[in-house]
Formats: sequence, C-alpha cells, structure tokens
Amino acid sequence: MESKQVAGIRRAVRLGKTLQSDLGEKLRDFYKGGGTIYQAIDEFDVREIYAVTYSVARVGIRLALAGSNWDNRSFEPYDGLIEDEMERDKIRREHLAESGKSIGNKMYLEGKGIHTQTPEERRKLAFRGGKTMGNKAYKEKLGVHARSQSQMRKDSLKALVARGGTLWSEEEIKLVHGLKRDGYKTLEIAQSLNGSFHNGEEIRTIHAVGYILYQYKKAQSN
Repeated sequence: MESKQVAGIRRAVRLGKTLQSDLGEKLRDFYKGGGTIYQAIDEFDVREIYAVTYSVARVGIRLALAGSNWDNRSFEPYDGLIEDEMERDKIRREHLAESGKSIGNKMYLEGKGIHTQTPEERRKLAFRGGKTMGNKAYKEKLGVHARSQSQMRKDSLKALVARGGTLWSEEEIKLVHGLKRDGYKTLEIAQSLNGSFHNGEEIRTIHAVGYILYQYKKAQSN
C-alpha cells in the first residue's frame, strides 16, 4: 500500500494535467492577471468539481502552471501552461508584493497591529511583556531561571533570531504561515513581512522566518 504522501502526489499530478485540459488558457490568464493559486482554487471551484482536498488542489494548480517532472509507469512529465521559469518567478514576486501590500493596507484601515502603535509604545509593550513573563517564570522556577548559563545563552540566541530584533505581532505570524502554505520561499516571506510591517526595512530575516516555521512545526508534532 502506498503512503498517503505518495497518493496525494499522484492525485495532484493527475489533477494538474486535467486542469490544463479543462481550463487551459483561463487558468493561465487568471494567474498572469494577478490571481493567486489560493484564489484560483475558489475561482474555478477546484475542490468541489474534482473532489480533492485543499492541499491536492493547491499542488495540482501549481503543476498545471509550472509542469510536472514526475516520470513513472503511471505518469509522464508534462510542460506547464507558463513554461518560462523566469516569467513564473516574476509573477510570483508580483503576487507576493501585492499580497503583502493588501494585508498591510487592510490592517491599517482596521486599526490593527503595529499600525496603531508608536515606536515608543511597541518598546514599552515588549519590555512589559518580557518583565511580566520573567517574574512569573522566576516564581514558578521555570524558563531561564531554572536553566544553566549555557542553556540561557542558547535560548537568548534563539529568541533574538526569532524576533529579528523586533517583537513579532500575531498578524505577522499569520502571514508567515499563509505565505508558506501558498508555496513561497523563506526569503520571499521575509521580504513581504518587511514591506508590509516594517516600511521596507530589513527587520525580518530568513533565519527569523525559518525559526517561526520551525516552532509551528514542532508544536504541531506534539
């Protein structure tokens, strides 16, 4: 019996080829016109029409656009609707920029996140939160207060990397997971965060984003 992962890949590869036949230029033009893979799933009712999971739908659309190199007895490789890899990368970057911009604008209009805080307020919040948690951990003998100096140094480095030197907001973390699910690379996610939340300054790094993703994966496995 094949694993669930392999079975999922098979369904996605088959779906990609089917979508090329059923949608073809419609899907290509939708993506090139600014529509994301996320939006294409709903725009073309992929999950409902083809009776697949969200994950299979997402990968299937990506394969329809980029092509598949899966080569075995069941499938042959096929070209994508957008064969030029440089063109696909350009479109991905444009989507990423628009995604970050729209999320940042939405939070600004709704008065959420860092857009409602002055730099001084953010510093005070970070200090107050750290001090409160530190006192609580000390009383309960948890955290760094119950660890060796070596462990404390390691934890401090991890915390510094995860923060990127600036307190993470809930909106940022949600955007990290959303972009990761849509297949964006760590560097692209960091660039989107910096554009959306930090006025283009290089606050979030690939290491900081990677640590956030690692923590999430670790929490899911527990």
